[in-house]
Amino acid sequence: MVKSAESRLGIESDLWSQIQGRQIVIDVSSPFVFIGTFVELRGGFLTLTDVDAHDLRDTSTTRDQYVRQVRLHGVNVNRSTAWVRLGEVVAISELESVVVD
Repeated sequence: MVKSAESRLGIESDLWSQIQGRQIVIDVSSPFVFIGTFVELRGGFLTLTDVDAHDLRDTSTTRDQYVRQVRLHGVNVNRSTAWVRLGEVVAISELESVVVD
């Protein structure tokens, strides 16, 4: 039997239900950060809506600086929907948990 990516990683389905409909920050292994509303995990992809897909190579700010700015000023939506491959994800956090002091 082939296990799903989420099963192989030991990720519980109730974790995903806790963040469903919430704005999240997804740090990936490439120089991108995705900020958007979490919809679902399916087939090894995280589905987001109202997404800011930000290429960090386009700015002089660090990942942390950019995410703090988004927390303070709101999400700059540039994609209506995005699918992020779970295998590329380094970290996920809720946008409201980003510290801005």
